[in-house]
Amino acid sequence: MYKINFSPNDDATLLEVKGSTVNFLRYIVNDIEYISFDTSDRGAPEPMQNALLGLRLITNSKTRLIMINHRRPEGLLAKLDGKFDYIEKTTDSGDVVIEFFLSNNKTITDLNNIDNNCNG
Repeated sequence: MYKINFSPNDDATLLEVKGSTVNFLRYIVNDIEYISFDTSDRGAPEPMQNALLGLRLITNSKTRLIMINHRRPEGLLAKLDGKFDYIEKTTDSGDVVIEFFLSNNKTITDLNNIDNNCNG
């Protein structure tokens, strides 16, 4: 069973993401680059806006975006419409952790035409 790696290691560094309202961390585990952010204490539209900024950083199959949110981001997932693969897990505290990635057969996606407004 695959385990989502959402715990930054000691080598995690702060990543400047222009326009973000939360901190993004970058860390590497087993040759995979992870970029993570936590919007579990934020309301709409911040989770979607930060997720779209983070998804733009996925440039290949070796980069993963980890989103920690207070609930499943239904609006975001609907807008992405299969552009990214993802795995999700609910933590013991009730937060939802989603790992977004490009599988080997997917290509980099243009997210500029996705509306970043959230109604929920």
